[in-house]
Amino acid sequence: YGLPSSCIYEGFLDSSAVQSRSGLDATPHFKASEVTADTEEMPVPLPVSLLVFNPMSLRKLGATQIFASQLQHYAVFAAAVLEARPHTSGVRTIRWQAETYIVAESQADAAGGFGNQLWISTTIPPYSGSGNLVGRSNVSIVFSHSRTLFVRLTLPLLKVLFIVAHAPYDGSASTSDQDHYWEDV
Repeated sequence: YGLPSSCIYEGFLDSSAVQSRSGLDATPHFKASEVTADTEEMPVPLPVSLLVFNPMSLRKLGATQIFASQLQHYAVFAAAVLEARPHTSGVRTIRWQAETYIVAESQADAAGGFGNQLWISTTIPPYSGSGNLVGRSNVSIVFSHSRTLFVRLTLPLLKVLFIVAHAPYDGSASTSDQDHYWEDV
């Protein structure tokens, strides 16, 4: 359950590139901003680490604790987890040592497969200033399915819609099934 460094992206989520630990650049597809009726969009740099990971189950004894310890070690703000295989959908709190995570999750299917999670740190601020820490009331599930999870994070200066999607891959479905999945998302 050690996290490969190539899947952790660090940097500022604004108009600059996001640097990964592997040295690859990725251009972010969103900007954090404060938007009100009488103001224009204003970019807000976010010094955060994001992670996408497929452990193929967090059901095993100790797996959740090991995963939490790795998130804490790498100071990951938000982690999208594919195939976590949770038993239920909802939002819960997980505590690990000095760190607490808000975890939104979509239930595994009837066969026990799939099921996604989004882990968000409550101690890593995504921006400076007041109201910069995430609490349970800041996280809500917009849509939940065994392969897809939409989670809204709402803070005073930050509004983000996270999409955790585990699409059918080439060996598991036809091209039309794959296309249909992405059309639905």
